Parts: sequence; structure tokens; C-alpha cells
Amino acid sequence: MWKSITSLNSYSSVLNLVFPSDCPVCNKPSDLYKTSPVCLSCWQKIQIHDGKGCRICAAVTDYKSTGVCQECRFIKPVFERILSYGVYEGVLKEVIHLVKFRRIRRLARVLGTELLHLDTPDADLVVPVPLSVHGLRKREFNQSAVMASVIAVRRGIRLDITSLVKVKDTCPQSTLSRIERRENVRGAFRVSENLKGKHVILVDDVVTTGATANECARVLKKAGAVSVVVICAARAKNI
Repeated sequence: MWKSITSLNSYSSVLNLVFPSDCPVCNKPSDLYKTSPVCLSCWQKIQIHDGKGCRICAAVTDYKSTGVCQECRFIKPVFERILSYGVYEGVLKEVIHLVKFRRIRRLARVLGTELLHLDTPDADLVVPVPLSVHGLRKREFNQSAVMASVIAVRRGIRLDITSLVKVKDTCPQSTLSRIERRENVRGAFRVSENLKGKHVILVDDVVTTGATANECARVLKKAGAVSVVVICAARAKNI
């Protein structure tokens, strides 16, 4: 696991001069590890997604299963499957919050490097889940696009950050029920290019119910994409 981020090691000393001296997760003195400002001890506590659970949506459950969850049996998702680096709780949840709300962009690159370990299929395009114009202006960068760029460069796949766009602002998904989340993102995305025959890797930071990923996959396939595989930094336990 740690070999995946050795390329970032040379920056650690410099970064420690820029970032706080204390780890923002445990508040203990940070170190010169590749994941600065998060210390090595905290990073090692991230719960890696072990691949158990629903083989389509990667739903994290309290029981071990490699079958299909009830939700996917009832309403088959548009995407082929979801692959996740970790579980959205504990340290990983805090890391993602550091990226999104404290704008520590470098940690998004570290997460993108970790996504390289996932058994993703060959693809023609790597596409990040987009932010709206207002959302991008507020956050300053799209963390999913940062992760997607790492994957595209390392795997030699074309990065496409323009075809899939978010055309309307939506309420925060975290405040909504499963059904409300589906309605919230309906019509929120549009594809501006012809993607006929393309196999797409769709990148997101967190998947909770899969509503956003499913809506993105729907419009990507409407534009001609043959397949959409979703990869994410964290998969939440079902709500």
C-alpha cells in the first residue's frame, strides 16, 4: 500500500514547512510522511474497503457478502459497478473533509494514487464527477478532478473534464433521504460531447447511496458511452 505513494516522498520536508506542524486528525506532532499533514499513524488506521458487500454498488454492510444487495436487485443501477478505496468513516472521512473544507488539495492527489490499486478495467476516458460553476468557485478546485488526473496520467488514459458538466446547483446530499437524493440530482448533469462507443471510468470522492453516480452514468450512456465503472475514495455505509 505504501509503495503507491512513494513518488510524493520527496515533497514531504517542504510541505511540513507549509502545513501545520500538528496532524489535523490526532493533533499530535506530524511527521515527514508522504501524507503530510496527516501523520503515518493516522493514515494506517484508514479502513480499506475489502471488496465484500454488493458486487455492483459496493454497499458496505455489517455482514459479509459477495452477492447483490436488495437495493440493486430492486432497481438495477445504470453503471456497471462501483469500486472503492476505503470506507467513509473514521480517519478517511476526516481526510476527505480536510480536502473539501480545508482545501488541502495535496491529499486529493494522495487519494488518487491509492485508487490506482483498484482493479479497474481498461477504459477510453477518465471522467470526474463535476461541480457546478457556483460549487467550483466556492471550493476553489474539484477534488474528484484532482484524483482523476492522477489516474489518467499513471494509467495513460485520456482525462476528460469538459464533457460531463453539472448544470444546476443541488441541495447537499448529506441532508437528504435515499429517495430525496435521487430526485435532487435528477437533471443536474449534462454531457456536451458524443461518447459513442466509449468505456468510461467515473471518479468521485464519496459514494453514499450511489444516486449521483447513477445519474452521471445515465447521461454518459445517453451520450453513447458503452460502459461506466465508478471508482471512489470512500464508500459510505448504507443509509
